[in-house]
Amino acid sequence: MNQVFWQAKIWGLLHDPLLKSLYKKKDKEGIWEEVLKHLGNSNPAGLKKKVKNADYIAAASDRPAWDEENQRGSVDYQHTAGLHISHLLSGKHQNAVIQGRRDAHPEQDRELEEKEAQIIRDNLFPLLEGLTAEEQHQKAFWWLWRCLPVAMAKEFGDNTALLPADTRIPDCPIWSHNSSVSALAGSLVDLEENQNSRPYLVIFTMTPVQEMIKASRKMQDFWAGSWLLHYLSAKICWKWAQQYGPDSLVYPSLYAQPLIDQWLVNCWSDFSDWVHEPFENGFQKKLLTAGFPNVLVAVLPGNVVHSGKGAIACAEGVLRESWMELGNKVWDKLKNEFPA
Repeated sequence: MNQVFWQAKIWGLLHDPLLKSLYKKKDKEGIWEEVLKHLGNSNPAGLKKKVKNADYIAAASDRPAWDEENQRGSVDYQHTAGLHISHLLSGKHQNAVIQGRRDAHPEQDRELEEKEAQIIRDNLFPLLEGLTAEEQHQKAFWWLWRCLPVAMAKEFGDNTALLPADTRIPDCPIWSHNSSVSALAGSLVDLEENQNSRPYLVIFTMTPVQEMIKASRKMQDFWAGSWLLHYLSAKICWKWAQQYGPDSLVYPSLYAQPLIDQWLVNCWSDFSDWVHEPFENGFQKKLLTAGFPNVLVAVLPGNVVHSGKGAIACAEGVLRESWMELGNKVWDKLKNEFPA
């Protein structure tokens, strides 16, 4: 992937501070600019609009969309009745009262902003020394996506990543929103021409599943069959994550998945302190838990969806290659243990 792709994703991931809900001034941006400058890129041309559009799309997907600043009087947000909204699925309605913004306290905001920035400076920047520009971009993104919430939790508490993205409708965590913006921002960048692209929702399914599972005769067979499907699905997710970013996977979420974490540490051993610590009790047992589904959903750029050698072809290739690899290992083991 080209550097502009990773720049867009880093910008999207850091466009809002993780502590945004604690700020008095809610429109403060994250420190994406300092990170990109450290990577040798200062406000890359053409990315601002794409990241903004990604933010709008993600926000509209996460929560009801309204224009508080330019309302025309049709809805009085300060009125005791509030805004009448209905759930899209259940139809249940409620009244949401939007409180006016409080006065900003720049000193407190600057203190929080500086703490978050210092965590990134102290922990991420030293890991990028001696790498090529492409390696720096990719490693920086992976660290920010996987390790920054852990580093922030050590400083501010375990539930930092669960702070709301919007305090008016606090039903979407900030880290979930930022990851969505990152995935959409990358999908709005054409990976070949750096022109406008569009995000596609891609669904990849491998079958048959039930036939494979129901052929089991013992509990051990059930576990083995389930874990094989889990492993094959994880291999596809890992390949897509390496190419398009782990945030691109909508379902399942790759964050804190033990198998993905293990491969990540195998790739970058200096991530171990952040990745393994949450699983330090019984990590090996968690690796044996089958949790990946046979249906994968991802947000990807249009050109890699339509390309003959794009995401779908890649997934099929990984699936076939991994299956043959497992088959060959089983065959070799049988030959060694039961020689003719």
